[in-house]
Amino acid sequence: MSQADNHSKKPPNKWKISFYSFIGLGLVFVLFGFYQVARTTWLLPTTDLEVEYQINVIPHRWKWDPDFFVVPLGSTVTFNIHNDDGVDHGFAIREFGIDRRLPAGRVTQVRFVADREGEFEFFCSVFCGVGHFDQKGTIIVTSENPETILAARTGRDTSDLPVRSAVDRIARLPYTIAEDGAKVFQLTAEPVMWDYGNGVILESWGYNGQLPGPEIRVTEGDLVRIEFTNYLPEPTTVHWHGIDLPFRMDGVPGYTQDPVLPGETFVYEFHAEPAGTRFYHTHGSHH
Repeated sequence: MSQADNHSKKPPNKWKISFYSFIGLGLVFVLFGFYQVARTTWLLPTTDLEVEYQINVIPHRWKWDPDFFVVPLGSTVTFNIHNDDGVDHGFAIREFGIDRRLPAGRVTQVRFVADREGEFEFFCSVFCGVGHFDQKGTIIVTSENPETILAARTGRDTSDLPVRSAVDRIARLPYTIAEDGAKVFQLTAEPVMWDYGNGVILESWGYNGQLPGPEIRVTEGDLVRIEFTNYLPEPTTVHWHGIDLPFRMDGVPGYTQDPVLPGETFVYEFHAEPAGTRFYHTHGSHH
């Protein structure tokens, strides 16, 4: 072999090898993160039973509200997590491969199939202070009646609650006409034992004792008066999407109004504008 041939075979550049190794490692982390998001949002197997819950991050306290859930084995679970705090949080359940970032001031949806029976911890996976170590909750996945376990763990008696299902739903909420021409609706928030099908009956909180709440139908320009009474054991409000309404009628607790305490009534009043299909729901942290 000639001297020229020896010079043409240069040793590999160590810097290039390190650079490409870091790039490859970074891609692995990105793909793993994409898989985790896809696993908890899109790649869910089809199940007959779906259950949905709201979790609030209590501002400045680094606590979940509520922090205890009992769900049926095999159900598709949806958590709508409202982070009303001024900092990012995280939501993780190790056994189900869930670890999601919860941006400050936003609602993040986490979905997964509860395909493992047992008691599991969910916790904040973002460290920004010692308090986060105590931001924990419990989810129990069971093949038994979830209400039996829930009552035993919380001491809540649900024996006096009516059992209702989609068959009992009120399709459209009735109204009366007041002297000033307003259409007056009676809307309530109350607990009910809701039959989700397949023999699974869970205590649920709904409007007028049903899930979802009844349709409220009016004509564009109508003066609408909704007398809302809270029969829940917790404060709550009603938030209206897509309607042009006065600030005090927007239903955001601690911002546009005080939360409606158990047993209290609050009157929402606005003109129905603009025309379209809208929706209403409870909103935010109510403590």
